[in-house]
Amino acid sequence: MTQYNTAKNIRLSVINPLCYPEAGKECPHFRTNKKIRVAWGFKNLYDDMPARISRAIHLNLEAVFNHSPYYRYRNQKLGLTPKQQECIRQVCRKHGWNKEIAFDRYTEEYDW
Repeated sequence: MTQYNTAKNIRLSVINPLCYPEAGKECPHFRTNKKIRVAWGFKNLYDDMPARISRAIHLNLEAVFNHSPYYRYRNQKLGLTPKQQECIRQVCRKHGWNKEIAFDRYTEEYDW
């Protein structure tokens, strides 16, 4: 939050505390303080794979994430949620690669 805590930022977005859900319903804006393990980058994913497998996996992952986001995930510009990490593992298994997938680095982030 400190990045927004400067005199240069004129506006901040907040949820109106008077807009609360009806009795018995969950607030759609509530976020827990639970942290998840976010993976960053997979530049070395294809290093040990045969070319035919790596090409098939690359094309499949690019179809799943779309072209630009795929490269942002690969190059550590965007983090991968546990669900996305599992998706990558499943695509690899689907194409016959059963070795463990090692991402470039990991961080613990709030699941927001």
